[in-house]
Amino acid sequence: MQYIFNVLEIMPVATLFTALIYISIYLILKQKRNKNGNISRLVVEFILIEWCVLFLYVTQVMRFGNGFGDLVNFTPLYLFYIAAKYGLINATMITQFSLNILMFLPLGFLLPIVFLNKFKNHLKILLVSFGISLSTEITQILTGRNADVDDIIANTLGGLIGFSLYIFYKGIYFILRRKKQGKPIGIDRYSIKVIASFSIIIITLSPFIVVKIINTNNEYGYIYYGHLQPINIEISDNITDEETTLKVYKNIQIESLKELQKRLKANTGFTGDFNNTDGCSICKNNKNEAIYIYEYNTWRITFSRDTDIKVEISKLPNEDEAVKLAYEYLKKFQISPDTVRYMGINDNYSNNNLHLEFKSIMITNRVNVWGDIHVEIGEGGRLLSISDYRTYNEFVKEVKTISPRDSIKVAQDIGVGEWTGTAYVTSVEPSYYFNKNTGYLIPTWQITSTFKAKSGRYYSWTPNIKAIK
Repeated sequence: MQYIFNVLEIMPVATLFTALIYISIYLILKQKRNKNGNISRLVVEFILIEWCVLFLYVTQVMRFGNGFGDLVNFTPLYLFYIAAKYGLINATMITQFSLNILMFLPLGFLLPIVFLNKFKNHLKILLVSFGISLSTEITQILTGRNADVDDIIANTLGGLIGFSLYIFYKGIYFILRRKKQGKPIGIDRYSIKVIASFSIIIITLSPFIVVKIINTNNEYGYIYYGHLQPINIEISDNITDEETTLKVYKNIQIESLKELQKRLKANTGFTGDFNNTDGCSICKNNKNEAIYIYEYNTWRITFSRDTDIKVEISKLPNEDEAVKLAYEYLKKFQISPDTVRYMGINDNYSNNNLHLEFKSIMITNRVNVWGDIHVEIGEGGRLLSISDYRTYNEFVKEVKTISPRDSIKVAQDIGVGEWTGTAYVTSVEPSYYFNKNTGYLIPTWQITSTFKAKSGRYYSWTPNIKAIK
């Protein structure tokens, strides 16, 4: 959508620039023009020139990638392969493909109107659309911009669909005006062109429909893979290539929303009322104190933050003391210390308070309580916030999985772009991913590795890969 807003912002300037070009062309060709030209034709010509101006702006000025993190993509329709195999959640570049189709619709529709005798069939529109798109992609390569074979495919289809809409428009025009009988005005072999037009539209829509059906019929849902893809991967010998079975769970509600609201208000002493905002139930006690209840009854509570701006490190408890305090706070909110494991202090926050992370370890044959708990402690051991992102899930069935080694191949196949260097994979362990769209707790393979970049620096590379075969 941001691309559309960018184009809309430049429209006034583009219109002014188009007016200058159009007036210049009109004056130069005035003697050669048909004197019977009407206002509607002038408007169509103006729109076609403005399309050219906007096209040059979008392709040569605006910057956006092909969705794979690559400078050049030569694999045709690879985005539909990604969408079918790994879900639409990992194929956001389909939106860009659709926009590229829409971008060329005006060209295919306007050309046969402006040039009455030169664009009478789909083949000529195909050649023009393909030629313009190909030359644009070549220019983008030469200027160091992203180039994609799918842009050429989408642009060409867009031009053909635009011409198909023109064919339909002429047919409707004939029916309404009834100036001739037997065939639409100015179009030979109309029935054949109508069939061709419908065929082009069906062919264009088919991959979108197939991908949508595949995604809709996936019961458990997909996982978003937001990791970078190492160019090279070295795998430890202890990682097996044997397939196995893992358990799938589905969320169950062990406490109603009203019961949870009542319990949290009793635990905090807050007196405000709950209100729903964008699917979140919020109780504000005062300016800085509030309870937030999200979907699946996960929640977060914030207390007074008057110590957040400037934190005196000397007044913070040490880690051992903070952990003991955190366990006491957990008990206050009916979270048993026996059901969680302390994972450490998270330093990825803007303030200097202590952010303690806990992970649920409550797993039985029938129930899997999955997720993390966050406790924020400030000066003097004061509780500043507590969050419970655990979900309660019940066993559904066991499923066959891909092997741990195959999960590494998946991690290389899908991601947000290539990463120059080498990943040294040390372990691949069973884990889970909770899909909020389906409510399923999906078994995964958690990859643990150290990545050595080309610069010589080391990073952690830990993609979580869907294990279901």
